Amino acid sequence: MNSSLSASTSPSPQSAKAAPRSRGWEFAPYVWWVIFGAVIWMNLLAIAPTYQFWQRECVIGECYDMQLRLFQLRAWLAMGFTREAYAALALASTLLPAAVYILVGLILFRAKPRDGMVYFTSLTLVLFGGVTYSGILGILARENPLWWYPVLALDLLGSVFIIAFFYVFPNGHFAPRWMRYVLALYALEQVLELLNNPPINLRFMPEIVVDGAFILSVLSVVATQVYRYRRVATPAERRQTKWVVYATSLALIGFIGSALLFVSIQALYENVLAEVMLTFLLAVLISVIPISIAIAMLRARLWDIDLIINRTIVYGAMTAIVAGLLAVLSDLARKFFLALTGETSELAPIVATLLIVALFEPIRKRVQGFVDRHFKYATGTLGAFGDKVSEFVQMNDAHALARRFLQETLTSFDVASGAVYLGEGNAMQLVASAGNWSGHGALGVPLEYAGKRVGLIALAARKNGDAYSEQDRAGLDKIAAVVAHAIVLAETLKQAPVQAST
Repeated sequence: MNSSLSASTSPSPQSAKAAPRSRGWEFAPYVWWVIFGAVIWMNLLAIAPTYQFWQRECVIGECYDMQLRLFQLRAWLAMGFTREAYAALALASTLLPAAVYILVGLILFRAKPRDGMVYFTSLTLVLFGGVTYSGILGILARENPLWWYPVLALDLLGSVFIIAFFYVFPNGHFAPRWMRYVLALYALEQVLELLNNPPINLRFMPEIVVDGAFILSVLSVVATQVYRYRRVATPAERRQTKWVVYATSLALIGFIGSALLFVSIQALYENVLAEVMLTFLLAVLISVIPISIAIAMLRARLWDIDLIINRTIVYGAMTAIVAGLLAVLSDLARKFFLALTGETSELAPIVATLLIVALFEPIRKRVQGFVDRHFKYATGTLGAFGDKVSEFVQMNDAHALARRFLQETLTSFDVASGAVYLGEGNAMQLVASAGNWSGHGALGVPLEYAGKRVGLIALAARKNGDAYSEQDRAGLDKIAAVVAHAIVLAETLKQAPVQAST
């Protein structure tokens, strides 16, 4: 694995001419289509044997994933359902995420087939969703041993690629660089685990080693993304990271929550219908991840992910609080009527519900205030602001543009104070400031266009104490150049509207 999967996600025409793709890149699309076709074909072949396989109960030995045990099958049949119904539901729960991953991978590849990071991401989604996570190809291989080695090869690629993706997302570079060695160790462990399982079955790796490697790989992914977000990522890359981390967190919370439910409530373990419904819910949650990746790579500027995170925290907390209060108040109301009348009353749940309705809005306001104080979200993003600069040019108001630029920059970089100046040299004048601006900043970027300086933006230190990286400066430089160009145009239109219109 190279230390850089993509030199740039948005290369300039000059750089594209100066550094053309190697001859090997010409064959990359054909490789993608071969793998894509193989995954699609193998999944289609696996549908019929998987449908038949999940109609059979597991009687002796370790059951395959989603295969019913004998007591579960009896409970399922006792509810009036058939074996075929269970097999169809299990198949739908498995094919849904596989279809979403493969479809999103195809969309990404078709959108940017020459972008290295997008190419790698699309291939990762096809392999991981269509082979590694799905599992139905394993049933195909069990039923027809001729498929064992193709399935194992694609499964290995999918498991390694998905970890590599999180090591290099969103810009295609390892950060820190030594994570590529960690990836090599993980790939070696995956090869050894492959030898440990059917059909090879060497069984020389204890299960604790396999489980430990999985846990460490997840922790390393989390640590890498935290490091990149805090130390390396530009504001635009942070926005991309938020989309993917948000969806991944939802899926992980769903998996962990479902595991805790089944461990703590024995009745759920024995309720096949509840297990089927929960499995389908998890399939929906895991399908959100590739969609978030596509948004992060193609449309991250269109929606405010911070607002989505904020609202998710608010209404997720509200759901938990309301559910807890309803359970407590229902129990208290039941005991109250029992003590008052000597018997239970159907009014108890009604009273509890009315109390919840009365308390809902005050609770929501308190939760919203707490979340807004501790989990603030940006009112906009610097990248999206760059797309709207033309609106200020039409207004012929350079000062309004400068003030908005300062506001967006402070929000994007999480800075308490800063200032923006317009003019050149000693003629520069303070246009706007925010916070307790003292006149001394930790980062200053000139507003320049075509070699002419038209102003300066200065930022104080960040609230969290992190230093500004070179990527931060480079990202701010790009937007500052756009703003400087817009200021020049606005001043020109203001001074000579007739000439400008002609």
